[in-house]
Amino acid sequence: MAMLKNIRLNYTNRLIEDLIQKKNFDKLELEFKGLKKKYPEVYFQSLPKLIKDLINDPSADTLFKRNLIWINSYHLKDIDIIENFLNFYFINLGINNYNFSGFQERTSECLNQYGYSSAVFSFENLINLNEFIQYEISENHHDQNIFLKTNQAFYEQKTFNNYFLYNNLTRCYFYIIRNPINIYFELSESNDQKAPDMIFNHTSHIEKVGKFQIQDGSQSWKVNAESWTNENVKSTFNGMIINYEELINNPLEIFTSVIGHLNQSGLDISLDYSIMENFIDENQNLFSEMKPKPTISNQKLKIFKRECGILADKYGFF
Repeated sequence: MAMLKNIRLNYTNRLIEDLIQKKNFDKLELEFKGLKKKYPEVYFQSLPKLIKDLINDPSADTLFKRNLIWINSYHLKDIDIIENFLNFYFINLGINNYNFSGFQERTSECLNQYGYSSAVFSFENLINLNEFIQYEISENHHDQNIFLKTNQAFYEQKTFNNYFLYNNLTRCYFYIIRNPINIYFELSESNDQKAPDMIFNHTSHIEKVGKFQIQDGSQSWKVNAESWTNENVKSTFNGMIINYEELINNPLEIFTSVIGHLNQSGLDISLDYSIMENFIDENQNLFSEMKPKPTISNQKLKIFKRECGILADKYGFF
């Protein structure tokens, strides 16, 4: 059985290499689909390296659907308002070719589908399989726009052409940036004693998602926020930065910009202020003004300014 599997794998690799060399990407896409259906084990052995190479080849862009839209934030809960608003807005416009998913949940589904052997999926594993996982998510919902939610910090290894996002898959992204003091108080109120350490020194968090223990790669608030607000990242991957506090205080303005950003990214979505206003009116509990608690000590404020100061100052948090 192992011999037959190796023969099939070698034959498949030679066939695919020939199609890539001839740049016959239409036939290559059909070959991928047939292989996935008939021989999923061979598919999983072959595709990760192939996708990693092809995703950086401009001539292979027809293989990719560019239907991933990312909604990112250091504190995942901060994504909820944007997700709830877009769901409400799309439903009222009769738009149904979309879905919202957690990136970790989709990663777990992909690993489970192909019988991933380890119970732990580390950040290093993500670097090795990221392109394949995102390709699978995109292909499995090729007729939809997929809004992926994550607190993963953006990473890049330019020497190896290795990035968290790729233009062939990504349409655009949103990053919700929030005052780290407000995040600290929210985590503290939920009896999370690790709140200060998470914001200042956090490097990773392991969470059980489906069958797997997945490392999120969120890093500290400073590293996470700087990675997504970086001007090169914004311009390369069509990013929009949303100030959470401004969203709370001026939701109509922010929602208008969100729909505008989606339209600039190639979607065709009508701008309807009445739907936005209805959402705001029906969800007033979401828009209570968020301010740092007055009980923060001067010593603790000094720590926040030292660890988060430059970026926090830029967005008017301190």
